[in-house]
Amino acid sequence: GVWQSVVLGFGGLKYDMVHDTLHIQPQLPKEWESLTYQFYYQGQKQEVFVTHDFFEVKNISNNNENVLFYYRGVQKNSGEKITL
Repeated sequence: GVWQSVVLGFGGLKYDMVHDTLHIQPQLPKEWESLTYQFYYQGQKQEVFVTHDFFEVKNISNNNENVLFYYRGVQKNSGEKITL
């Protein structure tokens, strides 16, 4: 539905089942100021905040464990601000 279209499209969320890796490469429409979405990955709740300048992934589960993901082929950690 709509959530999938926004998150998988503009939010840039992709899960590679073959390699068990998470990829995030957002691209907001110019009319939007920001986008925030949440999803579960490996049993932990994640929140992604996106603007035109940067995005950030946060593990908002109780354990705050670091989550690895890829942006443009480079491995990143949750909690990092990624410049677009």
